Amino acid sequence: MKVLHYGLAMVLTAALASPALARRFDVCINPATDVVPDDVGAPGFPTAGDGFVAVGIIVPGGTIPNGGVPLCSDIVGERIGTFFARGRIVAGLPNAASDDLAYVDWQFRIDGEGAIDTSGPVKTTPTYPQTIVGATGGLGPAKGKALVEVLGGGGFQFRLIVPGNKGQKK
Repeated sequence: MKVLHYGLAMVLTAALASPALARRFDVCINPATDVVPDDVGAPGFPTAGDGFVAVGIIVPGGTIPNGGVPLCSDIVGERIGTFFARGRIVAGLPNAASDDLAYVDWQFRIDGEGAIDTSGPVKTTPTYPQTIVGATGGLGPAKGKALVEVLGGGGFQFRLIVPGNKGQKK
């Protein structure tokens, strides 16, 4: 019976510790200055097939409130890294899901810690997953799926929640 109690305690500890290990990063992109479109589809960006690149700032998770901030420059003093994006608009393509907006590759470069790369569809929903395709440095153990929470700014302000893994820096 004692073994059962210890086993249950270990399972509960592991289950409760995982969210505490999760890392949260907020991203802010100014669509007027930080996004460069590649208008290759029908006239007018964004349409199906159009591409884009973007570079934004990363701040500690929780810096951007739900609803967003008026300007990324309002939080630039909190910057801990640089966000890079490359993608193509898929909304309107015949085989895209109704909530698919774009397909992207993202890099979250955290100063002095490493980087996390993700890939997958950007959805029109308030939350959606991104697949972690690689990570380096102290972020290196990150793997699996990250969760994206849209905070505001028409989707240009969001939080990435990366699952915690044993051996990963907090």
